[in-house]
Amino acid sequence: MLYVGVTGWGDHDTLYKNGIAPRDKLKEYGAHFPTVEVDASFYAVQPLRNMQKWVEETPESFQFIVKAYQGMTGHERGDIPFETKEEMFQAFIDSLAPMREAGKLAMVLFQFPPWFDCQRKNVEYLRYCKRLMEDVPLAVEFRHQSWYLPDFLEKTLAFLQAEKWIHTVCDEPQAGEGCVPIVLRAADPGKTLVRLHGRNNQGWQKQGNKNWRDVRYLYRYNEDELHQWVEFTKNLQKQSEQVYMLFNNNSGGDAADNAKQFIELAGLTYDNLASRQLDLF
Repeated sequence: MLYVGVTGWGDHDTLYKNGIAPRDKLKEYGAHFPTVEVDASFYAVQPLRNMQKWVEETPESFQFIVKAYQGMTGHERGDIPFETKEEMFQAFIDSLAPMREAGKLAMVLFQFPPWFDCQRKNVEYLRYCKRLMEDVPLAVEFRHQSWYLPDFLEKTLAFLQAEKWIHTVCDEPQAGEGCVPIVLRAADPGKTLVRLHGRNNQGWQKQGNKNWRDVRYLYRYNEDELHQWVEFTKNLQKQSEQVYMLFNNNSGGDAADNAKQFIELAGLTYDNLASRQLDLF
C-alpha cells in the first residue's frame, strides 16, 4: 500500500475552494489524500481535544504521521515547559491516545536537526527515545550526511532495523553535510516513510536570511522527477508493506499539486476518502 499526502493541511490553497473556513480544511483534505503529517505537534504537545477533533474529522482509514515535539529532538530554544525529559515524553505519548485508539496513528516522526551527526552519544539518544516511547511506531529522519557515508551506511540501517525504527527516505538538495542522499532502503518490513523536500539548492543554503524558510522548500517537481519517484516507490514497496510518501515542497503551494500529479502518474486510487461535500456550496 502506498499512501500519498502532504505535510500539514492548512497551506494548500488549490485544495480548498469557495472560501472554506480554516476549521473545515482537514475535513476537505480527507477527500483528497489518505494521510497527512501533523506539524503542530512539533511546536507544542497537542491537547487531547485537538487530537480527538482531527480523528473525528477524517475517514475511518485515514492515517496521521505526527511530528515529534521539538524538545524531544533537540530543536528547542530556551527552556522546555516540563520538569524533566521523561515528563515531556510521557505528555507527548498521552496526547496520541485518540489517534492510537482509532487506529489512525501511522507513526511518530523524529526529525533530528542537521547537527545531530553519527556519533555514539546520538546513537544512545536514539535508544533512549525508543525506550521512552515504548510501543509507539517511530520513524527517524536524519539531516546530517554522516549517517549515510560509506563507512556507516550499512551500520546505520542495521541499527535502525535492530532497534525497530522506521527509516525515512528523503529527497532534498545536495548542499553540504547538512543534507542526506536518497537512500532507497527500508529498515522495517511493515512501514517506510518518504519525505520530498524539493531540490532548491540555492534556497536551501540561505539560512542566514530571515525569510529563508519561505524559500527553502520553494520547488515544483517536474514530470520526469515524479516518474523517477514512481519507480523509487515500487522499489520501496518490495521492502515494506506500507510506504507513506509526503510532499513537503510547500513554500510556493506546489506540494498538493505535485502529490496529485504523482498519484495520477502512479495509477493510484483510494476508495475510502471523504466525500467532497463542501464543493457543493
